[in-house]
Amino acid sequence: KEKIGLILYRSTIEFLSECKMYDELALYTRIADLNALRMIFYHELYNGPKNLIARGRAELCCISPIGRPIKIPEPIHNYLKIATS
Repeated sequence: KEKIGLILYRSTIEFLSECKMYDELALYTRIADLNALRMIFYHELYNGPKNLIARGRAELCCISPIGRPIKIPEPIHNYLKIATS
């Protein structure tokens, strides 16, 4: 099997409110976009049921052993595609 890497090549986060040590937090992640070469995830962090304290976006891609972007392997792509349905 060919070895591949998964890298985070772009990430943004916006802090909207504070939280304190020992606060119970909930992180929700969803796949925002998926194509042959990249995956984009949106994240929301809550402190309490309706208190959004941060949101972010992460863009990932797969790379070959020499560090070049490659297509997302079919089993991974299919799994993520099902997860977005």
